Amino acid sequence: MPLCLILPGQSVAQDLSHRKSNLNLTVHDLQGNAVPDAIIDVQMKQHDFKFGTQVSDRFISISESEFNSLNDNSKKNLLPNLSEVVSTNFESSLQNWESFGQANLALTSVTSSEGGKSLFVSNRNFNYSSPRLFLDNLLKVGHNYQFSVSAKLAPNTTGTVQITIKRVDDSGTHWINFPAVTASDQNWIEISGDYTHNAVGTVSQFFVFIKGPNTDDSLGNYYLDDFSIVKNSTPYTPVWQDILNYRNTVQTHFNHAVPTVGLQWDQIDRNGHSIPDATITLLQSYGLSITGASVVWPRDRWPTPNRYRSSSLPNPNTFHTDLVNSRLSQNSVIARYSDSGVGPTINAWKILNEPIHNNYYQTTFASAGLYSNQYSALASFFVQARSVRPNSILSINEYGIINAASDASAIEYRDLVNALLSLGAPIDKIGIQAHMSRNDVSKADIIRRIDILAETGLPIEITEFDTRDDANQINPQQQKIIFQDMLEAAFESTSVDGFIVWGFWDPIHWRGNGPLFDQNWNIKDEASPWFDLVRGQWMTNLSNQTVNADGEWSATDAVFKGLYDFTVTVNGQTQVFENYDLSEDQQFSLVVSESLVPPSHNIPAMGGLSLIILSVTVLGITGSRYRLKLVSGKHTLD
Repeated sequence: MPLCLILPGQSVAQDLSHRKSNLNLTVHDLQGNAVPDAIIDVQMKQHDFKFGTQVSDRFISISESEFNSLNDNSKKNLLPNLSEVVSTNFESSLQNWESFGQANLALTSVTSSEGGKSLFVSNRNFNYSSPRLFLDNLLKVGHNYQFSVSAKLAPNTTGTVQITIKRVDDSGTHWINFPAVTASDQNWIEISGDYTHNAVGTVSQFFVFIKGPNTDDSLGNYYLDDFSIVKNSTPYTPVWQDILNYRNTVQTHFNHAVPTVGLQWDQIDRNGHSIPDATITLLQSYGLSITGASVVWPRDRWPTPNRYRSSSLPNPNTFHTDLVNSRLSQNSVIARYSDSGVGPTINAWKILNEPIHNNYYQTTFASAGLYSNQYSALASFFVQARSVRPNSILSINEYGIINAASDASAIEYRDLVNALLSLGAPIDKIGIQAHMSRNDVSKADIIRRIDILAETGLPIEITEFDTRDDANQINPQQQKIIFQDMLEAAFESTSVDGFIVWGFWDPIHWRGNGPLFDQNWNIKDEASPWFDLVRGQWMTNLSNQTVNADGEWSATDAVFKGLYDFTVTVNGQTQVFENYDLSEDQQFSLVVSESLVPPSHNIPAMGGLSLIILSVTVLGITGSRYRLKLVSGKHTLD
């Protein structure tokens, strides 16, 4: 057996035969005669594999007149607010805040700056005893940020409140103290200050804490609310050409789209259906398929309407009834966007989004006795959706699977899907988000985690790919490697049928780092895998292919599945044949018009019915000359 050595840096060609079909073409004229001197160009125009993108509903569908009527501030509001890094309102949880120096932290409804609750800090043991928030992977070197929080002292307490940042990096330990502000037990005050993140080398410890009053008698108790970190930057103001570029990119680069705001529960409650109607209609006019997202997203915040968030103390029965009526019934969003509904038809739905990381709905309904357990609640969402949309593709979606330190999250997700399937949930597809913020996830890790999910027997879609660089998580070179690894792992897998990038242009990307284009619509270097693979190697483009004497041509290697155009050239004249579906092995006959075929090609085969007379000279055995005539397929001698 020959020994094959693979040197470091070499890549091994992967089997992509499952992504290809055999193609055979025959070129003939209107009479069925072969055109042996035809030249063929073969061009894929759209992949069979789903390469899609998230789209911003209002941005892509807004009309030019409406756009021009907006002032600059309203135009900026078409884009996400990229200045906000983190915010906490303490309405339902401590989120990522923890005790620093032995202080008790508790949510309270005694008082609040906004909303119904605030954070109460008590039983402090030291002057610095306080709530703290770790800032790892939140701030970007060289950027300036504003920290702010609202504070109020407990009754009969006086003193100051102060924001302090501790940062330990290669240059040492730094304490950044914002000015202490005298607080009151009568009114809320806002405390704020600016910080420029100028860390040196590796940051080993990085957090902010908010100290309360240190009085003569004791360490005072206090309340906090509405904490935020905002990046100080000038928001981008889009122009109409950005809208046109955005639409053209969606139409040129993708065959699938996921509108992300207009179909959400809270959004439809507030704004109705006009924006998603316009968006879906436009996307379908481009030839794109659509996924509706998200039908049930069990979060105790947006897109759950305010009236059903825990801070509003909703009645579980009313909450559940409205959820079903609005999202899962014959009068719901999934019925409206069906063949029998008044909206454009959507045939793929993200029924359940992020159920591992968000369990508010299932715990609320199970605790109220509406379901025997949380799994039964989740399974019921699929069962109810199937009864309304029996022929639609119903999917589940989750994050932290690929972008994880181990395979444990993939195993947990697989087990959840299997548990729901065993309860009768008609899940058709598994969605794996891929918001990458780690640079230690290899292609082998990606493949292995996809394979773990594939053990369910369900097809898989990479649903939300992008990379994080808003706080120095992954540099551009690492982003390029991760992008290529993700694309290759998905396209090579027999279990994956789609790859969705989560936006593509920086100003409208939720993290300000679109995978393809910067603010000025320049192609990013880290985007090169998309253009090299998706728009290059995996997009068949064959030129100047010659046919044989019978007008036949066959691809020497199978070609990638997709939608094709063929161009036939004869004697310098061309004819284009458009939109041939090559999702399986195919043999197509291309009938060229008379204008392409010179008279010499209109010679019939022997026995044909043409009225053209073919004369040849025949030498008889005795040397006499005869003429052979072919008239309407009959042979005569004279």
